[in-house]
Amino acid sequence: MSPLPHGGLCWQSKSKSMEVKAYKRIALAIDFSPLDPDTISNAIHQGGKDAEYLLIHVVESAGALVMKQDILDLEVNSDQQNLEKYAAELRSRGFNVEARIGFGNPKREIPDMVNSYDADLLVMGAHGHKGYKDLLFGTTVDAVRHRVKIPVLIVRK
Repeated sequence: MSPLPHGGLCWQSKSKSMEVKAYKRIALAIDFSPLDPDTISNAIHQGGKDAEYLLIHVVESAGALVMKQDILDLEVNSDQQNLEKYAAELRSRGFNVEARIGFGNPKREIPDMVNSYDADLLVMGAHGHKGYKDLLFGTTVDAVRHRVKIPVLIVRK
C-alpha cells in the first residue's frame, strides 16, 4: 500500500494491474416478491450473456417441510410455473438459464443448491425486516451467507 497525494491509499498487486474476476456461474434466489426483477437485473449485470445462471426457489410450506420433493400440490406447481416463466424470459433474451425448485427450509436448501451448482456468485433479495420481525423470523440472507463460501450480492429496494 502506498499513499496517494490526496491522502488516500493505493493498493498495489504483484502484477501491477488489478485482476477483475468474471462470474461464470451465478445463482439467484427467487421468492416471487416485488424485489425479483431487481435481483435478476443485478445478477445479469454481474455475468452478462457469457455466464450461466441458476434460478432457485424454495417451497417452504408445511407439506414441503415434511414431504420434500414428494409433495405435488398447487403451490409447488404454481411456483415451478412461475420460476420457469422467469427462466424462459431470460432465455428469450439470450441468457443460459436453469431453474430448480427446492423444498423445506430456505436457510438450508439455498446453500445446498448453490454449493451443488458450484456457483461463484449468489444474488438474493433482502426484504429489510426490522427489529422484532428479525428476531422472530430470523434472516434467511444472514443464515445463507454463512453457509456458502462465495460472494453474496444482497439486493435491496
